[in-house]
Amino acid sequence: DLSPVLLSDYSILFYYFGRLLHANVYNEKIRKMISNLEAYICSVIPYYNLNKILLANTLSYMNEKLGSESIRKYIKILYDAVEYEKIINEIDRSFNSFNAGWCNALINITIAVKYIGDNDKVLMLYSQKEKISNYADKCIKEILTCKENNVKINFINGISGVSFALSVLLRLTI
Repeated sequence: DLSPVLLSDYSILFYYFGRLLHANVYNEKIRKMISNLEAYICSVIPYYNLNKILLANTLSYMNEKLGSESIRKYIKILYDAVEYEKIINEIDRSFNSFNAGWCNALINITIAVKYIGDNDKVLMLYSQKEKISNYADKCIKEILTCKENNVKINFINGISGVSFALSVLLRLTI
């Protein structure tokens, strides 16, 4: 049993539910839980634009298998609520910030392009992706050319997050 607060705070859980649904594991339990929480799920709109995209992406993946009309409408509301030009301003500038950092932004923009049906929004996403990619290139260059070791990466948010991000980006480009 999951609380609605946990689902709204950690929308990546919807991705894992989708993985389980695609693997045909616990399908009935997941369907029942989501249908019981659907009204709550479809009432939460995150404040940050990147979080809106993350939630819309993870719900889109899960809903490929569920096919819920109300969740599909909610996903459209989330994508419509995103202020695409403000995404780059919300990115956490520290290297070890996976959740709000540039790795996560690039991953979620790449995934969103797959799910958004609106060409204008896709063009906005590509524009933001280019800006974020340029920023990421500058970050990596600074890290590689810095004589002092002023980059501190903790294991959970840093190395594990960055390695996950890079593995996902590699899968998306192959």
